[in-house]
Amino acid sequence: MTTSTTAPQCCGTHPATAHPVLLTVRQCAERHPFIGERGLRNLIFNAETNGFSAVLIRVGRKVLIHEENYFAWIQQSQNR
Repeated sequence: MTTSTTAPQCCGTHPATAHPVLLTVRQCAERHPFIGERGLRNLIFNAETNGFSAVLIRVGRKVLIHEENYFAWIQQSQNR
């Protein structure tokens, strides 16, 4: 029995790598409906005071949410 050792394909042309999952506010709210889009925007607005800035990646005017850091932030805020 032979097994293939090739890396899985992410989009058919490039091998999958460990890239972080970055989501827009809308994508995050749709993917994780326990927090709404308005709630996320409130967290972003107050990011400097609530520590949510560790979750955000800003590219120009675009605000992206690092999914793994988002859940780490939730865990951290529960332990306070």
